[in-house]
Amino acid sequence: MRKVTTYIICDHTIALIPIENGFTKIVTINEELYCTKSTIDIIKESYFQGNAFSEYRRTAILEMPSFSQRAPIPIKPHENLYFIPSHNPYNGECVWISYHHIKKVISIRSNYTLIIFGNYLVIRISVSADIIKDQLHKMTTNQRRWSSANKLSLWLDPLDRKVSKNEAE
Repeated sequence: MRKVTTYIICDHTIALIPIENGFTKIVTINEELYCTKSTIDIIKESYFQGNAFSEYRRTAILEMPSFSQRAPIPIKPHENLYFIPSHNPYNGECVWISYHHIKKVISIRSNYTLIIFGNYLVIRISVSADIIKDQLHKMTTNQRRWSSANKLSLWLDPLDRKVSKNEAE
């Protein structure tokens, strides 16, 4: 496993798994990495980096989802890149999972779940399948809202935040 000191989430990222000493195991389509940053630090940095491409970075920061709740996070909404947490993000067991890589969620015990990804990689997490399924439902609901907001931001003039004349017609 290759060691990195920083990491920005991309479309190949499948999961961020906390390991000892507050470090993170990063699972991607092609490899596993070991990062010296915590999962929440990687999520926050990726969120700000992903929303920096927006003309409204200030708005992205002001409307940042609460990291104290178990809310799905739009890392790069313009690329449909969203992550869901398994627990409260500050819980040491919180695994962050890429929404679009999930193929199947299977309950193996009341407090354990297997998540099967599109590349058939399987991870086991210590949370009930019902919680993960609820997270997937929240993600679907939020994705519609974020997608609509993202489309609107592309039509707005960044200087005066009004709809441009060409788009209004």
